[in-house]
Amino acid sequence: MKAVMFCMPVDLSGYSGGLPSGWLLIGFPVFLLLCVLAYLAALCVNTINMASLSNLKSLCEKTEMVEKAIFIKNHAAVYSKRLKVCIAFHAAATIWIFFALYWLPLANVFHTFLPHTLSLIVSGLVMVLLLSALLSAILCMIPEKTAAIASEKRLLRLHRLITFWNFLFLPLSAVGTGLSMLFCRIFFHEEKPETPPDNPTEEKILMMVDEGEINGTIEVNTKSMIENVFDFDDTTVGEIMTHRKDIVAIREDDALIRLKELAIESGRSRIPVYHEDIDDIIGILYVKDLLQYVGSSTLSETIPQTIIHPAVYVPVSKRCSEMFRYMTAHKTQLAVVVDEFGGTAGLITMEDLIESILGNIQDEYDHEDDSIRKVNEYSFQVDGATPLDEIEALTGLSFPQEESDTIAGVMLDRMGHIPKPGEHPSIIINNTRFTVLEVEQRRISRIMVVKNHSAVQSNHT
Repeated sequence: MKAVMFCMPVDLSGYSGGLPSGWLLIGFPVFLLLCVLAYLAALCVNTINMASLSNLKSLCEKTEMVEKAIFIKNHAAVYSKRLKVCIAFHAAATIWIFFALYWLPLANVFHTFLPHTLSLIVSGLVMVLLLSALLSAILCMIPEKTAAIASEKRLLRLHRLITFWNFLFLPLSAVGTGLSMLFCRIFFHEEKPETPPDNPTEEKILMMVDEGEINGTIEVNTKSMIENVFDFDDTTVGEIMTHRKDIVAIREDDALIRLKELAIESGRSRIPVYHEDIDDIIGILYVKDLLQYVGSSTLSETIPQTIIHPAVYVPVSKRCSEMFRYMTAHKTQLAVVVDEFGGTAGLITMEDLIESILGNIQDEYDHEDDSIRKVNEYSFQVDGATPLDEIEALTGLSFPQEESDTIAGVMLDRMGHIPKPGEHPSIIINNTRFTVLEVEQRRISRIMVVKNHSAVQSNHT
């Protein structure tokens, strides 16, 4: 009998959903009000998540409003959970009133040219599509974009509404929490997870940083600095040290006048002292110790042993993080890096360690970094010691990981010999030509890089 009644035709003409026709007009403002409330609840959630706790704490005026906003941010998980219950409530009410008021009246419109059953289905489908578009806009897209602008100030303005909704939806949130725990206990045989949630890992943080760069919330320089912080513990002093070829040092039996000249020429404040060669560094000279001899006749004498400070020696494999802690604890600014054979590999300074995170730091006496100098659109002059990652960024090439660390090393590996002064051999890698420009002390010091070599050559011909 019930099945027969369900299949019987229904006359939809003049039907307005079981409500007087005047209620259709009254219900529309109620529907709009529910949409606004749902939007405000979504805006509150996004504002809490996007507001910066450090920015809130840095506000000059420590008013009661600011303190409440900081309290909300410190308990963001609790407030966000109850506000999501508020969003669900208003969304459900919005859907209910929209269907209650307009589903059957819309079905009447379709019933003029469609069978009664099909008109009900089509009108329901149309309303589902309209509500999906509307709710996705007011609950997701618009709140996210709005909350991203001055989120701290907006949190100050919305804190009273957030507090009110947090109190109002506490019972409903408690019911939802109980149902979720019951669901987990039935289907997963546990009331709560056995292990606490995973702490943020390095990979997760770097993924969030990448997303922040794509969204425009994190600048490229900030992203690079964060990545350098994570790489700091994995980087060895051998990767960032000043190579032995670039060390400015003095022999222990040289005169003070030579130390003065070397300090002026190099601009260094600390100069290593060696016994016979650079592999036998015996100490460090501080240029400030030279001031007591300026203007005296003793400048022609040999460097006094009393002003040679003991040197600190570290292995080339020492981690930068360990080196930083050591230098900070012992108030050391420079250390000698030794290889596995006990020879001098280079020097490491506190400035080198800091620059590995913050990037190049120049003072008023430093020269501009000309390791990469643009000649024209396709040509660049680069220093032989330029790291391969910078060459890859410049040319778009990709070098195997087993290759040398510098472009000069790659050229030596590919050529198989050390160029003599005056020779200018070239190699071509994926249509990019690398030509030796200068050789100093059996080291390639300057290289010309020409991108898209074949196109440039055809233009010249």
